[in-house]
This record gives sequence, structure tokens and C-alpha cells, in this order.
Amino acid sequence: MTTFVRSLFKGATALALALGLAACGGGGNGLVVGTSPTTTATSTVTVIVTPTLPTVIVPFVGIAFPLAANYSVHVPAGTQITAPNGPTTTLSSATTSINVPANSLITVPTTVAGTATILVTTNIALASGILTTLPTAQFMAGSPSVTGPPVDGTGTSAVFWGGGHLAVNSAGTVMVSDGGALRQVTQAGAVTTLVTGYLPYDWEGLAVDIAGTVYGSGTSYAPPPDAYGASIQTRTLAGTLATVVSNWTTSPTVSALGYGGLAVNSSGTMFLTDAANHRILKFTPAGAVSVFAGNGKAGLTDGTGIIASFNKPSDLSMDGAGNLYVSDTGNSAIRKITPAGVVTTFGKLATPGAITADTAGNVFVAAGTPRGLYRISSDMTAIVSYPLAGLTDPITGLTVDSQGRVYVGTFGVGAQIFKVAF
Repeated sequence: MTTFVRSLFKGATALALALGLAACGGGGNGLVVGTSPTTTATSTVTVIVTPTLPTVIVPFVGIAFPLAANYSVHVPAGTQITAPNGPTTTLSSATTSINVPANSLITVPTTVAGTATILVTTNIALASGILTTLPTAQFMAGSPSVTGPPVDGTGTSAVFWGGGHLAVNSAGTVMVSDGGALRQVTQAGAVTTLVTGYLPYDWEGLAVDIAGTVYGSGTSYAPPPDAYGASIQTRTLAGTLATVVSNWTTSPTVSALGYGGLAVNSSGTMFLTDAANHRILKFTPAGAVSVFAGNGKAGLTDGTGIIASFNKPSDLSMDGAGNLYVSDTGNSAIRKITPAGVVTTFGKLATPGAITADTAGNVFVAAGTPRGLYRISSDMTAIVSYPLAGLTDPITGLTVDSQGRVYVGTFGVGAQIFKVAF
């Protein structure tokens, strides 16, 4: 009975965190993706987003934005387009759409105001660039109408609490933290509970190393006078369980310690978002803990290590070069941390939550209200909003495999797992 009640509490806590942080507001270029065109303010320019086509958002007004092949963007009248061979065109209000050569420069002057209704596209087929075709969201597992105590099964016969983190191994098996339990979803949609939830193991943040070992962070039992701790544990492919970091922090009252995104590099070093203390923690394979970035105070400051500041960082992911990408939710920002601990602001999105990065450094984020799927190119030249048909609940978990397929976990009535192919 205790486990059941706590499962309800933790599921509600996950949703409250996602929706509560979303309600905090914040600036940036976050968009709402719905069933009809919606708008968002960017400086004095209102960008219109069509729900039928992924739209590249000009990240900053007043700079020359290169539009590569197979891109589309809506811009206002007064926008200047400079073709690769030199001519510059200023779009008038009579223009509704225009095809331009790949690598044309688009500039929205800071003096321009109005609604972005002119569709600009590049339709030259090249290997690079973000395709304007919609990605497909393929259902994998989870009941469409039931949310509650976990039930194993295949496809719609499986039941999730929802709201947990995701990770994927080299075989394409998706690991899910679900109400404190560790569960897996095969490519065929078969769901199995690997480790039940809570004491002594609480699987919230998740990561998988190259050997297939699963790392999990969450609450642990702390002997009196403390009641709760935060620990990191592992499960090998063979099923062996071990505690890597035991009770690195404790509290007599806080029962949700150790929550947040978790990542592990090739040497076994672990990184964890510590939202309550506005910082990113580092754990050695031997379990020694230190502050990797953030000074412990809410803020938005770039810099190295503790010079930088964050505001309720909720999730993180690592690319193939060891760079970390952090959903700095309270700042409505995506932050990048190099292996040397240098923090920069990578992009702006409204109240970002779940985040994942592919090996090339392209970042996928759940952001906005309701949470939609966004892709930020590795060079930060484009932010793309992808409407996903069939997803009616908030996206609360993301991970990406070596083939670039993104896995999505949702929370709500009928929590489910989807696979998105681009």
C-alpha cells in the first residue's frame, strides 16, 4: 500500500514539475504547436507556425541567417534575402511565398514589425539541412486510456505510470523509469519490469553506457536521523545490481532527492542535474561527488565551472564528443557544457523539459505548453518545431539511438512510448 500511494505521489510530482516549471514563463523562442496556426513574439516580429509543416525559426532578429537546402521559414514583409551570387531582395507585403537558392542569407531587420506570413523555402535536394517533410511517430507501447500501477505486456496491453526518463542501449531497447521502477521496451513493443520501484533502488534519472549497463539516480533510504538520501545505482545486462554512489545527500523531510537528468561518459563518469540547487553535479566511477557547473544560485551566467549559473536545470544529455546539453528550465534556455566545464547558452526555448542529443550534437527538446518536440541543429543555425500526430499528452521523456531515431515518453491518461523517425 505504501508503494502504491508513493507511486501516485511521484507521478503527480513529475507532472506538477513539468507543468509548474512551464507556468513559470520565461522568454525565448518557444512555440505552441496545436491543431491550428499559432504565434509567438520574437522581438517585434510575430512568427507564425503552421501545424502541417516543420518550420525553421530565425533564432535572432537582426543577423544574417543562412537558409540551407530543404528548409522552410515564415518571415514578415521587409525581410531581406541575399542570394549566394550577391543580389539582395526585400520582400513586400504582396509576397505570399518564395523559393530561394540554398545558402541564401535571410535578415529580419530590427526595425521590421508585423506578422510573419511569407513562406520562404529552399527546395534544392542536398545531403545536409533539415528536411521539411514531417517525421513519423510510431506507437511502441502503452495503454491509450489507462494510467496506473505498471502492467507488463506488449503494445496497448502494457500500462505505464508515465512521466519518467528514457535511455536506449545499442540494441535499440528503450529503458524507462516508471514510478520508481526500471522497465524496458523492445523494438517489438514488449514491456518488461526489470527492477521494481523504490527502496532500496529508485530509478528516476537514467543513462546507459556502451556495455549496456543502466545507471539510475533517485531516492534511497538514509539511516536516522535522516530519513531520505540520494544514490546512484547500476544494472548490468546480466541483471546484476550494485550501488555506485550511496547517499551523496540526505534530508529528514525531502522524499524526492536525486531526481533529474543523468548522463554517463565512456569512462564511467556520471553527471546529474540538481534542480533544487541550480547546478550540475559530477560523480567519479568511485563515487566521489563534486560540482561540475553552477554556483548554487539561480541565474543565467555563462562561464567555466562554478562561475556559471543555472535556474532549475531539469534534464541533460551528452553528445558523442562528451558535451552536455542542459534544459535550464527556469531560464527557458538550452545550455551547453564542454568536457572542460565551459558553459554557454546554446539556444532559447520556452520552459524546456526532457532533452536528448545525438552523436553529432543535434539536440531534441520537449518545450512549450503543451510540450512539443523541437530540434536544434548542432551549429545553432536553426530551431525546428515538429508537430507529432497522435501525441495528446505532454512529452516528459526523450532519448535518441545511434541511428538518429528519437524515442518519446508521455505522461497523462494513457502514458505511452513512441518512436519518431526523421
